[in-house]
Parts: sequence; C-alpha cells; structure tokens
Amino acid sequence: MSAQNSKCIKNIVVAPCQDILKYSMVGLTSMYIENQGLAKFDIESGSLPNLEVASFANNRLGQVPNFLYNLDSLKNIYLNNNKIKIFRVYKNRMTSVEALWLSYNKIRYLDNSICILNSLRYLHIDHNRISAIPLNLCLCSEISGLWIGYNHLKEVPKKLLEMRKLKILDVEFNKIADIPEVVRRFPEELVIYTQGNALSASIMRINGNGSTEEK
Repeated sequence: MSAQNSKCIKNIVVAPCQDILKYSMVGLTSMYIENQGLAKFDIESGSLPNLEVASFANNRLGQVPNFLYNLDSLKNIYLNNNKIKIFRVYKNRMTSVEALWLSYNKIRYLDNSICILNSLRYLHIDHNRISAIPLNLCLCSEISGLWIGYNHLKEVPKKLLEMRKLKILDVEFNKIADIPEVVRRFPEELVIYTQGNALSASIMRINGNGSTEEK
C-alpha cells in the first residue's frame, strides 16, 4: 500500500504486528493488535496524533506500552488478558481516556496516580489481585461504571459509594463482609453487584432518595 493511499486508513487490525510499520498512520483512529503473544510493544506516539482506540488484549505484555501515555486523542484502552503487574499514570498523561480495560492481569494494587484520569468513565479491573481501592479513585469524578470483581477486596470505601455519577459497581467474588450505609442525594440509582462475598444479597440498589434495596 502506498503512502498516498494509506492516508485514508481509519482502523487497522494487524497480524502479525510488524506489518504496522508498512502504513502511514496519521489518520488512524483505531488500532487492534490482539492475540499476538507480544511481551512488549512500542511505537513513536507522534505518528498517531488521531488515535482514539488502542487494543492490546490477549498478549503477554508485562507493562503498559509507553506510547499510550502520550496520545492526546486516546479515549479507549484495552489491555485485558496480559501480564501487567503495575498500572501507574504520570502527570498530565492519559487525561482524555474515558474507558480502560485492565481485566485478567496480575495487578496487586491501584496506584494513587489513578486520579490523574479525570475523564475516566468506565474502569474494568476485575480478575486481578487487588486488595484495596485507593481513595484517590474517588477524585475521578466522571466514573459511572467500576468493575473490580474477582480480586481480594475486604471493604468498599464509603466515599466511592457517594460519587455522584457512579451507577454501576461490580465487586463480585471478593472478601467483602459489609457495604457502608450511605445517603445518595442524587437522582441516579447506584447498582452494586455483590455475589460471591460474605453478604446476604447478590445485588444492592441505592436509590436517589437514600433508600436501599437488596436481592
């Protein structure tokens, strides 16, 4: 493919991943490099000024590819099913990211730097080894969905339940024995999925009027 024709490329699914170097990627908005067995991957971030979706699911990555931190247009990141142990955000990086998939990795804790993701709306970090939710996560005021089931949590921070835009909280199959009582003075309902914990209910609903329902 010539450089002239490649200017029209908006989406690319690469197999094998080395083929990505054949393309001019200035207009690229989506990149899917999945099921390649990659242990590491990097590319010059300046060649991807319009990238909005990046997926490296189902590889063997031990860390987040560095170039993902430097993309101002990036909104969705898929890093599920890898071998990532630490997820850390750096100052003024990833501030445009709205959805992040880190499920099925080896992450033991959420770094306090998670609060830098001030545009984050959906966080999938289930099936890891996390034992606590950092209070700094509550500074991500746009979050409406948090999936953190199948970890080692023993409690849920009360401040998390008081987040104004949070609508879905999945903490299934952890070690939680109690959900704090909160009064949400917002119209939005919060649904908490609690199956597989030391709780009597598998679903809890905290309504906008402050009442709680259990099923």
